[in-house]
Amino acid sequence: MSDGTVDWRDDWKVFGAVRTLYLHERLPPLLDIKGSVEERAKRFMTSPMRRFWMNLDGFRTRVVNEIGKEREQLWSGDGPFDLHLIPLAELLQGTVEELVRSDSLPAPWDPDWVLEQLTSGFECVDGRLTERQQESFHLRAVIGVCPEDAARAMNVDVRTANAHLSNGWSAIRKSNTDLQVMRWFIESGTDGTFTVQNVRRIEDEMEEEAAQAR
Repeated sequence: MSDGTVDWRDDWKVFGAVRTLYLHERLPPLLDIKGSVEERAKRFMTSPMRRFWMNLDGFRTRVVNEIGKEREQLWSGDGPFDLHLIPLAELLQGTVEELVRSDSLPAPWDPDWVLEQLTSGFECVDGRLTERQQESFHLRAVIGVCPEDAARAMNVDVRTANAHLSNGWSAIRKSNTDLQVMRWFIESGTDGTFTVQNVRRIEDEMEEEAAQAR
């Protein structure tokens, strides 16, 4: 990386800054988060001061604060807003493997099967949903913004935003992705919100089975 070339997925400090800004601030991605982080990382990597200051944690904190303030300034305006989505397969690649291989994976599930289901769901979101359905899915299910903020970010009313989200989930269901797996991942691996009715939590089923066995 001495020539300043930065791939945000290769450096975990850069990747962490992107993921923190995208997933954990509960604000819409109103600017190119990935591009903004990469540009700042490139300047940092090529700076003459880098040889004296190798504090990548400090770099990450500063970048998150700077880009966070830029987004808050955009969000405080009247709009209309532009959304800059990151494909789920890229954004969640590390989170998925880490979570599926952890002790939090429900006992009845096979890790490889869960990975297949999540991969199927992400591929559907990234490649089959309409642009509007993708926006609503990212805002509600991945980032976890409230319905009113999702509608405002999409420059539509709440009813229209909810309809796009519902249609998106219908497309994911038709792709034969297990929605219970998607619910587990969203509630365990992101700050998002699962909005589909009649899909039970796997934890609830496990508790009921344990109670019946006693």
